[in-house]
Amino acid sequence: MLRSRNKLKRVLKEENDFDSSESDDFFGERTREQEEAALQARRARIAATAVKEDENTSKGKTNEDTNIIANQKSSKRVRIDEAPLSTKPVFDMFAPGAEAPVAAGVGQLSGVDVPLESEGYARIRPGETLRNGKYLVAAELGRGVFASVVRATEVATGRLVAIKLSRANAVMRRAAQRELATLRHVHAITPNRDGIVAVLDDFVHREQHVAIVFECLSATIRDIIRLHTSGIRLAAVRVYASQLIRALALLARADVVHADVKPDNVLLTADRSHLRLADFGCALRKEHRATSNNAYLAARFYRAPETILGYPPAGPIDTWAAACVLHELYTGRVAFPGASNNAMLELFLDARGPFPARVLRRAPLRSAHFDEDRRFLARDEQGVRVIPRRAPPKVSRIRNEIMTASAGDDERIHAPLLADLIEAMMVIDPAKRITPNEALRHSFFSTNKHQTSKNYENEPTAVGAEAETTDGSK
Repeated sequence: MLRSRNKLKRVLKEENDFDSSESDDFFGERTREQEEAALQARRARIAATAVKEDENTSKGKTNEDTNIIANQKSSKRVRIDEAPLSTKPVFDMFAPGAEAPVAAGVGQLSGVDVPLESEGYARIRPGETLRNGKYLVAAELGRGVFASVVRATEVATGRLVAIKLSRANAVMRRAAQRELATLRHVHAITPNRDGIVAVLDDFVHREQHVAIVFECLSATIRDIIRLHTSGIRLAAVRVYASQLIRALALLARADVVHADVKPDNVLLTADRSHLRLADFGCALRKEHRATSNNAYLAARFYRAPETILGYPPAGPIDTWAAACVLHELYTGRVAFPGASNNAMLELFLDARGPFPARVLRRAPLRSAHFDEDRRFLARDEQGVRVIPRRAPPKVSRIRNEIMTASAGDDERIHAPLLADLIEAMMVIDPAKRITPNEALRHSFFSTNKHQTSKNYENEPTAVGAEAETTDGSK
């Protein structure tokens, strides 16, 4: 119970720190009575969920999967003030105030958790300066597997930045150097890099830690999904979809595969009107992709079919993942919440129909999931079930969920276009999946006066003005 109370205190602190007034124009308004009622209900849900999460953890479930699936349980549309908060947010390394899970063996220093030197994390104190006094550290934002992140101020300009410092071992330093090289490559190839997190500086700290200085961003798409458990309005999805797909078009031009597109890695500016694709730690340039056919690349819920089947990573895996993000943003539901790679494939079959023969014929890991007659081998605790091939559904589950999520006459008219776009981004055969440039010409975007159907080789269209005035709640 002490552990649950600590989680509850942390979430309530996060709740009190969140200024929902910044998002009122985008996500709707609330009355005083609604605010008070929602706050009481939210606290009750948080307390109940905190206890439940402890039970789930003791049973060996992953916290991330449990939190994401828990957000799907609400079947009605809610506003920002009514949305439950997760008791253990997925860690966003760049978000101000983010609190990372504390690793074993950490001490306390000036109120900040500081890891022991044996773990290789940089020991940074608030008030300390970095890079010969250029940056003044304000707070530690958190720690991940590869690095720690601090929020700092550039002394000369007063600009807030996020500084990611690799752990002090050879593997982590190489990973940070590779991420930096990839981002520098993208920036050089695509000078107009809207939608990609900006690298402002880099240096080596104390001869051990590779430090990358990023623009400091506010929140993530995951935060928006948590606050709107039944999804956001179609007009707001259109804004985010346009920007996310434009970011993928930039990566395609630079011949880079992000390989970890998910709501947690799509960050938002302070006014929530623009997004940035971040965390390029798994990103792959062409020279690295041939030897990177890892069936567990990317977060499982956003993992493309060809990845699970052992294909080398390529741009279409990012398109698939982006489609999953957009589906989740509009419906509030994870598109494919499989508990394993095999369970993911079964969900793909149910939603998108049988796998084409050419895809299976070339798949390195086909025999792990299909027999010689292309029948699916469903594996669970009870053993293996052979599932015969069947015709694709007349109306896919993905389309049904999008249409069910639509609210109001205008959304019901345009929701089929969103469904068309997402289904085109979720074609099983990666060779036939829509490309980012083709997606930008899709009629879903031409239905809005602020969007165009021109090729991305031209300058991108500004959409911030629409995002600032769109009511994002349903």
